[in-house]
Amino acid sequence: MTAERMKATDQVAPARTADVYDVRFPKQHRQWLVSVDNTVVSPVWLGHRTDEGLEAALVGTLPRAAFPPGANPLAWDAPGRSVGKLMDVIEPVIPGAQRSAVGKAVQQHLAQQVAALPGWPRVSWTVQGNRAEASVLHFAGAWIAITSDLLESYLVVIAVGIAPDDLEFSVTRGEECGVDFSVPLTIGTLNRLPVWQMPQPNQVEVHPDLRRFLSPGL
Repeated sequence: MTAERMKATDQVAPARTADVYDVRFPKQHRQWLVSVDNTVVSPVWLGHRTDEGLEAALVGTLPRAAFPPGANPLAWDAPGRSVGKLMDVIEPVIPGAQRSAVGKAVQQHLAQQVAALPGWPRVSWTVQGNRAEASVLHFAGAWIAITSDLLESYLVVIAVGIAPDDLEFSVTRGEECGVDFSVPLTIGTLNRLPVWQMPQPNQVEVHPDLRRFLSPGL
């Protein structure tokens, strides 16, 4: 049995039925579509970073319809993989033999922090002209924040080099990233899009938040 080759016109994501949000990034920067899946209620992630990579953010719109009732939207296996994306950003350079053990230890630590989400410090955002309260966690040179004040979706941001308070968000159709969320996305469209990477602050010098998970001498 052979797999059918995908064509440029094949759909990889349907038109969005819920609003997609993006942040007002104050400096000249690069923008890109980070991820979107082939379901109407899949999370959408957008990226921003300055050319030098010192300031950057991932903005995730996570439709509530993707979550079972009562689920923690930042749980490790939750739709959108928000904490996994944070770990990708803060990952330090570690020898192969220890990489798995350190990764598991950091994941366990973040799971404990996520379980305490109601107690996280709060910041104020503006979403479509309305004030929203977001909970924020700073860790290892980056931060993750989430607001549940929107009716249809959770709004999540993972960032380095910028402050989490007083951010402004608005609904986007995706034009700045080269897409149109009001119509289905195809293989051909995605293949034409630029792809950038988030900066990884711990690739040069390991942040103190991570040092306690490393063996002596690293």
